[in-house]
Amino acid sequence: LGLSRTSSKQELGVAAPASAAPLHGGSVARAVATEPSVRRAALVCLTLMAVQQLSGISNLFTFSAAVVHASGFDDDATAQIVLALGVSHVVSTLLGAALMDRVGRRPLLLASMVLMCLGLGMLTLTLGVTQTSWRTFVGIPRSE
Repeated sequence: LGLSRTSSKQELGVAAPASAAPLHGGSVARAVATEPSVRRAALVCLTLMAVQQLSGISNLFTFSAAVVHASGFDDDATAQIVLALGVSHVVSTLLGAALMDRVGRRPLLLASMVLMCLGLGMLTLTLGVTQTSWRTFVGIPRSE
């Protein structure tokens, strides 16, 4: 796997971007208060964390089986949909981690936002439209 024995200080020194402001022996809180580049990075990080929590994605994964089943799918279809959601979550996380340093964080964030909107649109159509043709179109049978 190409793992090497390095200390955490060595790893952090290698992983830190050139634009990162050194802390000069101070605390992180002091750096956020006094260094504009650190303050901006902390603001972006906190905003992304808040948006993720407010988006409700955690609830979708926690209650996905109940939501899908309440939408009229039988037990087999519900299991398949929940499994597909879980697998797509794991695959997208691994893909994002692998591409983060190669592609860059900003393009990855923007592309994932577009894909998330498309995915939520498809989820809305498949759960909200009562016509069988839409469900058949996306390959998910509906129990009657």
